[in-house]
Amino acid sequence: MALAAAGTAWAQGTMSVDISVSRSVQSQGLLAAAGDYVRYEITVTNSGRSEIADQSLWVRLGSEGGRTNSQASFSVPDLEPGQSAQIHAGPFKTLEAGQHFLYLGINSHGSPDAPDGVSTNLPAGAPADSFLVYSPALATALPVGAGLAAAGAVIISVIFFRRKR
Repeated sequence: MALAAAGTAWAQGTMSVDISVSRSVQSQGLLAAAGDYVRYEITVTNSGRSEIADQSLWVRLGSEGGRTNSQASFSVPDLEPGQSAQIHAGPFKTLEAGQHFLYLGINSHGSPDAPDGVSTNLPAGAPADSFLVYSPALATALPVGAGLAAAGAVIISVIFFRRKR
């Protein structure tokens, strides 16, 4: 599973970046299930007119139910205007079924509790990513059920085709 969120940085402040996010889920099945791990590849591009220096990216992955609540910070390398850096975040473990959200920002403290010192292309207060995590039983049953339904449709088509001859 992958998601990309990208756009143009807003002009507030002297430091601004474009952030794009790509998610991958380490799952035993086709669908994300509680207990699976999530990794992110986050690309930070300096879209401003001044160097980005001494900043950290903070990341918070949470769930609607509140059981999944992981937080980390990563040093952002100094970036001249137009330069990019890729940050590998995770793995984060999903602890429950339900909607999960990734929030992030950049400041000199690497903390979501401090004001962000760098403007981003992401809407303020909105998650950079969200995805649904299923219960392990449902994550296993849904693909099997879909496969059985497809197989049943093929069998019915074959029977119908043979009867028409």
